Amino acid sequence: LTGELGRIIAEGGRARILPLLADLIARAEATGQLPPGDPTDRADLFVTLLIGDRQIRRVIGSLPEPAPDEIAAQSAAALHRFVLLCHADSENAPPQDGGG
Repeated sequence: LTGELGRIIAEGGRARILPLLADLIARAEATGQLPPGDPTDRADLFVTLLIGDRQIRRVIGSLPEPAPDEIAAQSAAALHRFVLLCHADSENAPPQDGGG
């Protein structure tokens, strides 16, 4: 194993997608659609929820190519979980100290 496949996936996919997702998440936070948080961490969380281990299972041939309706269902489930986790994270955050 040379790690070449992982490098190519990272360069061609994740490295380009994460900044775009982080920007989208920051805009969602700015408009109140999501509570405040770290957009970069949240972009990573979303990708993890969306892809999980499916990508590697496809590479090794243990998972067939998903049908369009499966992709749509997986995407909707990932987005739902992402929003729930973002809200739960903000509810569990320690209160901000406004004093000085």
